[in-house]
Amino acid sequence: MDSAVPNPYDQLAYVGRAYPETHPDRLATIATLYGLTPAPVGECRVLEIGCGDAANLLPLAYTLPKSEFLGIDLAALPIAKGRAQAAALGLRNLRLEAMDILDFPPDAGTFDYIIAHGVYSWTPPAVRDAVLAICGRHLAPQGVAFVSFNALPGYHLRGMERRMMLYHLERVGSGTRRQQAEQAISLLRFLAEAQPDENVYKQLLTNAAESVGSRLGTAAGVAWFHHDILAEINQPFYLHEFVDRAGKQGMQFLSEATFRLVRAAHYPPKVEATLRELGDDLVTQEQYMDFISCTPFRRVLLCRTEAKLDRSLDPARVSSLYVSGDLKPKEDNAPAGDDPRAPERFQGPQGEITLNHPVAKAAVRLLGQAWPHSYPCSNLLTSARSVAGTTDGTAEELGQLLITLYGGAMIELSTRAPVSTLHVSERPEASALARLQIRDSPVITTLRHHNGALEGAYIRRFLQLLDGTRDRVGILRELRHWVESGEAARECAASVGSDGKEESVPTVESLEQTFDETLQRLAQLELLVR
Repeated sequence: MDSAVPNPYDQLAYVGRAYPETHPDRLATIATLYGLTPAPVGECRVLEIGCGDAANLLPLAYTLPKSEFLGIDLAALPIAKGRAQAAALGLRNLRLEAMDILDFPPDAGTFDYIIAHGVYSWTPPAVRDAVLAICGRHLAPQGVAFVSFNALPGYHLRGMERRMMLYHLERVGSGTRRQQAEQAISLLRFLAEAQPDENVYKQLLTNAAESVGSRLGTAAGVAWFHHDILAEINQPFYLHEFVDRAGKQGMQFLSEATFRLVRAAHYPPKVEATLRELGDDLVTQEQYMDFISCTPFRRVLLCRTEAKLDRSLDPARVSSLYVSGDLKPKEDNAPAGDDPRAPERFQGPQGEITLNHPVAKAAVRLLGQAWPHSYPCSNLLTSARSVAGTTDGTAEELGQLLITLYGGAMIELSTRAPVSTLHVSERPEASALARLQIRDSPVITTLRHHNGALEGAYIRRFLQLLDGTRDRVGILRELRHWVESGEAARECAASVGSDGKEESVPTVESLEQTFDETLQRLAQLELLVR
């Protein structure tokens, strides 16, 4: 790539964030379910291609101190920002390099997990080939690579909107980056208003304007719009095209990064039967289901061609994993009476499920009570039997239930126990990464590698005090001083929430009344290490 041309990511900073679907634990869990033996997440090597400011790698390096991380990106300024944050956290297991992907050193060794998120569709053909070549040369025998790209046929619609906005900005675009973005969105709104009611095209344009426009309220949203939507290169691909290209580099399709069971089961019987007639080739099935769902974006996991996969989803593989789930009994469940097999409904993040087996119901209740913490799958059967007061149920049945729930995004499976704690110690300590992030932005990364938002001067001050050096009395004393000195009033006056309202100033009395509640809230958000 021409080094004389200013890098657009140096000119307009792309505000990074954590991507849960790229976490090595997610990749290892799916690989385990399909019969691979991936490297332990706690002691692995990870490469991220196009890491930006390392907002995705920094949390991984912080929570996995015995693993080794390398991030490369062509833009020098984001790399410098990531290095500064890594130094502030004292991370010795993270190396960040400003480097052209085409110059990746052949002697870099092997990596257990390779991540290339938001790169493939936005780079020239030679660079796209290099991304897959790096995976082919440097992925460990049982390793997993994550590569995302804009997918067809769904991106045809987004691409149409993108080209119209680019045409419009070439003629009338002026002003700041934000003003240009707003001008582009105004075109979509104008086109929608020009359509008659009950028009499919009108609904498409309206949805696009609302979806994109909702992200323009922050500098991060404006940068996302210019880099992701209006980028000079934005090439979509059909899944089968991408898999064919990966195959030439010695890679095969493993899974989508969001684990799901065969989607054919979610369609009407006639559709399901037709899909099954296509044969057992998974890529073919996935491609046709992309046609049906008009998929616009893919997060694909690859492994080496010689790696032997077993897609039988043997329930026994679950026994080595951990499980967590935010599942709660529905309030309107009918009284079970004396029938232990009476059906009960449970509400989860993606809807509800109905269970009637006593052990299955007990297992789900235990997960809900423990949330957000995990249960070792190997212990869950014994605990569920004890709660249900029965010896019924087998490990195979429970394992199959957990795979089904995982495939429906109702629970989470992982290869390791969480690093956060729900127990608040006498000297509470919050994630050092979150304490660093909260200085500049309300967006923080949880210890589970999710993104969260903590708005307001009070919660920001509270979190920063949780460095493990103060007991509860000391923390409360600092907060009282913050209020009584007038510093709280000044900071709250400058703090405006996402609702546009100024933050109210806490009183000494309110600090004391809400102290334990605030601590527990931070624990539930998985921000406390002790």
